[in-house]
Amino acid sequence: MGRILIYILSGVLVLVLLILLIRRFINTREYNRDKGRLRS
Repeated sequence: MGRILIYILSGVLVLVLLILLIRRFINTREYNRDKGRLRS
């Protein structure tokens, strides 16, 4: 039972890390796009 719990916790951790990375990637893309718009 403990092993299943560890698997679930590690899976949740990986999901959270992936979501944070994707959100940061989207934010940097939008920031760069706004920077380009301001420059032009």
